[in-house]
Amino acid sequence: MSEAIQAYHSITATDEFKNLEWMRRMTAHNEATALGHARRQEAAKWQGVTDALAEERDAALAENERLRVRLAICMSIPVYIRAGAPFPKMTSSYFRINYLQNQTRQRLEKRKHSQDAKKHRLQAAYFQLVF
Repeated sequence: MSEAIQAYHSITATDEFKNLEWMRRMTAHNEATALGHARRQEAAKWQGVTDALAEERDAALAENERLRVRLAICMSIPVYIRAGAPFPKMTSSYFRINYLQNQTRQRLEKRKHSQDAKKHRLQAAYFQLVF
């Protein structure tokens, strides 16, 4: 038994064996490091994809919220504005609704005035031709 132990110690004590053992450990370490790096790169790539999808989803939700409120105002339906909706900072949803109603009313009045002006111009041109 002691001869076997002596043979083992004589083999493991050589510089060549130590070099081979060190290279084996370094190879295993390098392989593990490379696999970890590849996994981190793949995770970062998918994180970028999910971040882009989340941004698109948030933009679509914000647009849907704007359209929902405007549709409700046009139809004179009471509306509850969700937190984080893209409106100017105001103290309550009542003021936000009034703000949107005023904006809509101003746009409609502008459109009506431009249509009335066009109608009057056409009437004036017609009367000039007739008389």
